[in-house]
Amino acid sequence: MTLTDANPSRFFSHLGNIELKGSPAFLDAQQAYLRDNKASGLIEIQVNAAKQVILLFAQGIYAGVYLLENDNSNPIHLTDLAEIWDGTQTPIRTLEFPHTAGRMVWLALESQISQRLEISGNEEWNHLSKRWKTESFSGLIEAASEKEQGFFYIMDGDALNPETIFYNGQGFDNQERQNNARKVIVYEHVPASQAYQCFILRQGILHWGNETLSRYKALVGQKLVAMMQEEIKQMALPWQWNIYIESAVINDEHFFHHAETAVQAYRALFMEIETQIDMVIGHALTRRILHETFETLNKDTRAALELHRLIPAAFSE
Repeated sequence: MTLTDANPSRFFSHLGNIELKGSPAFLDAQQAYLRDNKASGLIEIQVNAAKQVILLFAQGIYAGVYLLENDNSNPIHLTDLAEIWDGTQTPIRTLEFPHTAGRMVWLALESQISQRLEISGNEEWNHLSKRWKTESFSGLIEAASEKEQGFFYIMDGDALNPETIFYNGQGFDNQERQNNARKVIVYEHVPASQAYQCFILRQGILHWGNETLSRYKALVGQKLVAMMQEEIKQMALPWQWNIYIESAVINDEHFFHHAETAVQAYRALFMEIETQIDMVIGHALTRRILHETFETLNKDTRAALELHRLIPAAFSE
């Protein structure tokens, strides 16, 4: 169901269930639903035509509460809601989405809008993409057309496939399908925000881990990597982390609601990877691989890992 013109929706307006006469009791029930089902999603309270409150959930846990005024987002405390909404009946929308979509919405909510663009068609879009590539641009991009909306992150001019999510009219996918006119929002990240901290930690761990697995696979072959894959699966299972290895590539589809929670998972992941590699090729070569692959990280991602002591010395000495 799409919200009416009098009740505009900020994210994925084609989706979600709307209660046009939402009340505090209804809001409580929707929050309980997302918590109990450990779902990623949002609850959108339409305070008036220009003001919304969004409650964002990361796998059933609060990621944040945000006040949107004319598309500009500001984090607030849940206790502030009573000062913004007096509880009178108003449209309330509940939306579940993939965890990866939740991460991108979170990053948008905790970033600042730096540019708004109107793209007339595919030729203009390609020109913009080439410019981002030439300038080695990094940032979150939101693109919305009449039937499609989504996000992708560009790092040093290249779009990150795991950080791409679009609703294409039928479901969520990791690519944009329409080539028609669209509105584009360019975001500038806030380095201290939890959303960006989780994002940059994820990039560092994926790059470092995948470089390490590639080196390991070249030495021992796919069979031993497959054995590690099973060990990682068993390690993550009790914690219900959506992190796994497939074809010697680490996939992180979890929506962590706080950087420290992500750090705990990534530390456990690398401890298991180091243990499995060490048993096969020995301590000295394992340490060498971890150090050499860590040095391939760019400055920002390396600094983020170092801040939380996700470094070679923590796993190989």
